[in-house]
Parts: sequence; C-alpha cells; structure tokens
Amino acid sequence: MPIKTPSMTGNFPAIRPVFKNTTPLALTDTSAQSAVIGSEAVRIACDVDAHFKIGSNPVATVNDPVIFAGDSEIYMCDPTEKIALIKKTGQNDGTAWVHGVE
Repeated sequence: MPIKTPSMTGNFPAIRPVFKNTTPLALTDTSAQSAVIGSEAVRIACDVDAHFKIGSNPVATVNDPVIFAGDSEIYMCDPTEKIALIKKTGQNDGTAWVHGVE
C-alpha cells in the first residue's frame, strides 16, 4: 500500500503511513542489526540517543549519524537493506524500534 497524501498545506504533505515489520532492538555499546526492512522507507524511534547506519550488512559506530531520544525519523532505503544501531556514548542502555513504512 503506497503512502497516502490526503491533503497539502503549503509545501508540507500530510501523510498517513502504514508501519509494518516492527522490530525492537536493544541499544548497547555493541552494534545491533535489524532484519531486512522490506519496504522503501524505514522509521526509527529510540528511547536513548543512538547512532544508526542503513545498508546491506551495516555496523553502526559512534561516527554515524545520531537520532535523539524521543525523536522518530523516516528514511528512504532499499527494501533489501537493514539498519544497525548503537547507543551514543554516555547513554544508558535502551531500545530502538525499527518499522518498515508503506
């Protein structure tokens, strides 16, 4: 099912995404990798600050982009790709939720 855009306000489209294949990942000092995302977009949400990387066999490091606790972001990806996350230095262990988006 494609992303639905029921209306436009200025330059920002209103969307109603459909989340699928939700995968919780433990965030620790070691990179954790999701299963194959299975869609062309992925939503990431975390309860602690974390670094992430998207790819065919990704390993997240402290040099990768950060997603902050309480935020959620949607990124474009290949349906065959995975996402890897690692907690940001100085953070407690936490959880990330990875959702394929349609």
